[in-house]
Amino acid sequence: MDYDSLKTAKKLAAALDFHKGEEVKLYDVSALTPLALYYIVASFSSARRASGAEDECEEIIYKNGGNLSHVEGKSSSPWILIDGEDIIIHLFSEEERARLNFDELLKRCPEIDFSSEEPEKGE
Repeated sequence: MDYDSLKTAKKLAAALDFHKGEEVKLYDVSALTPLALYYIVASFSSARRASGAEDECEEIIYKNGGNLSHVEGKSSSPWILIDGEDIIIHLFSEEERARLNFDELLKRCPEIDFSSEEPEKGE
């Protein structure tokens, strides 16, 4: 299977939105950093929801032929970072995202519309 990182990023963003992620954003960061092509940013109202979203993201990455480099932060952490190589996913508590003003760092990056993507569930 050929890995399509943009298609996978859209599926991930749609899944996060479907699973109660708040303010889910998909950014093209290819001009900002050589470390990734896309950043997905989402907030969750509870650590439990963020942990479930993390599991879902890992499954979707693998199901679509991607690789998972590593995960930073777990369960009670206000920030979980999932490094899917071309796709970096940032799952925040609402408070941590606001405190860091994370989206301000990405304001120059194009935002990608994923609204037409059907959410995909991991297996």
